[in-house]
Amino acid sequence: MDEKTKKIKVNTIVKPSLDFQYIPAVFNDGLAGAAKNDKYGFIDKTGEFAVPCVYDFVDSFRYGLACVKKDGKWGYIDKTGEFAISCDTDVVGWFSDGLAHIQQYGKSGFIDNTGQIIIPCIYDGAGFFSDGLAQVGKDGKCGFINKSGELVVDLVYDITRIFSDGLAGVVKDGKLGFIDKTGELVIPCIYDEDGSDNFSNGLARVKKDSEVMFIDKTGRTVIDGISEKYDKAGALREGLIAVTKDNKSGFIDSTGKIVIDLIYDVAYVFSSGLAVTVKDEKSGYIDKTGEIIVPFEYDYGDWAEHHDFKWPFINPFREGLAAVRKDGKWGILEMVED
Repeated sequence: MDEKTKKIKVNTIVKPSLDFQYIPAVFNDGLAGAAKNDKYGFIDKTGEFAVPCVYDFVDSFRYGLACVKKDGKWGYIDKTGEFAISCDTDVVGWFSDGLAHIQQYGKSGFIDNTGQIIIPCIYDGAGFFSDGLAQVGKDGKCGFINKSGELVVDLVYDITRIFSDGLAGVVKDGKLGFIDKTGELVIPCIYDEDGSDNFSNGLARVKKDSEVMFIDKTGRTVIDGISEKYDKAGALREGLIAVTKDNKSGFIDSTGKIVIDLIYDVAYVFSSGLAVTVKDEKSGYIDKTGEIIVPFEYDYGDWAEHHDFKWPFINPFREGLAAVRKDGKWGILEMVED
């Protein structure tokens, strides 16, 4: 059976019965963040707290560590809940490519997984590493450094985005283009920053003079007329693009052909072969053929009093697991292949 015809099956391993205060994060390293009584911890796939709710804030585990905030201090815990790195810092970021962004006294740098500062806190801001390079900024201009701290793309851009598919979006004089990892501008800065996305699966959604299109890595337009056909188009993920017309959503492929009819109230990007979709105010999952894999029976609505938008109370699958909510109670689904 090839990749396109693989059948995805989803089992309920924990029925919706768990009382969490906030939406659990996606699963990473087998654990997902969850909150009770205004404190955060981590649950395992059984729904039990593997790390107790004692933190003011948590991010997902990556490479065995998660950044957390407790009593006003940031640091990194291991999967037992013990502090592996204690940081007296203003901000910490997650680990990527073996390094994590921190901020001390208003300046940004990077540490390794022992807590040692590898790249000094000399920048006004920093992102995370992707494809071996990280965004940094100083005096209002942005560029990229490598893991040795060497500046490989000069600080000449107003805004930079992460590398994806070997290219990174950069903004100069209010227009967006793309550079390669040597810093060469391979696609000129001619697109609107707002409405343009990173490259994924070889294509990027871009906007120019109110027109939305998809370009390849040479800058050639591959799908045009998006703005004429649809009210909204998402990014290309796993070969499909969510599109919306007259408040109904579906999916087109990388040629612009409709492959899943626009029959859903809301459609999100594909992840692990499934997409979160909403129909009749309920959330579920469909596969790339449009078949309903998980019925539309999970919650959809306002997830916090201070937000004025609706949200599906089901998470994208990560590591074959997803947290879902039904009638206010959380459960866990597991993906299996026939």
